[in-house]
Amino acid sequence: MIKLDVEIIPVHFIWIMGLLEAITVPLVVAIPLWTQTAFKNPLHGIVVGFVGIVILFYGLNMLLRKLNIVLMEVPVTSIGVFPSAFWSGVILALIFLIQLHLKSLIPFGYPFKEAILGFFSAGGAIFLAALIYQASIVRLPFLAIAIRTSDSMFLVKKISLWRFSLWSGVYESIALPIILLWSFYPRWAVTAAVITGLMGGFAGGGLIWLISLKHRGMGFIVLEKTAVTAPSEPER
Repeated sequence: MIKLDVEIIPVHFIWIMGLLEAITVPLVVAIPLWTQTAFKNPLHGIVVGFVGIVILFYGLNMLLRKLNIVLMEVPVTSIGVFPSAFWSGVILALIFLIQLHLKSLIPFGYPFKEAILGFFSAGGAIFLAALIYQASIVRLPFLAIAIRTSDSMFLVKKISLWRFSLWSGVYESIALPIILLWSFYPRWAVTAAVITGLMGGFAGGGLIWLISLKHRGMGFIVLEKTAVTAPSEPER
């Protein structure tokens, strides 16, 4: 096992989160319109979280060799798409579930209500999902997220629960009030959601990146090195 301290978040995190939100937020808005179902249904979260990561990571994996993102001083070449997409669906479903039960308890208006809701829902969802992840991959190893470098493959086994939950909450407390600006433009809701999703992802991701420059200790990830791979080996 390898314990990897995350000291600085790569600047690429900003545009990656912007793209992710620009993909997922319009889907969150559109699916209830298409299906005539409740907004932010946890089942929608599973679908949107899964689809969003599949789209993003297939594109990202084609770019990784050019982005100079390294792991153990070796360039990262791909990140496992479908396990990542599965857990993204779990996280977004948990976010929607927590928001569904928490929103009526917050007595403030926009944007303070949304900031508080974002902090606790994202932080709580990451914490719960990480606990489930760490327990489930023991018996279901195919659900572990794989990271390939040019010469090795690593499985994510564990993360620092409290720190990643905290930073996820901070991210969402900034991103969510901006993302929900689409609701002020109901006639153009889906189009507006693309723009506000992009803006929210940039703002939240930018803040986390700036915090990492000052804080220099964002948490840790425990990896297991499972194989030595050739650079041309197909992506998982």
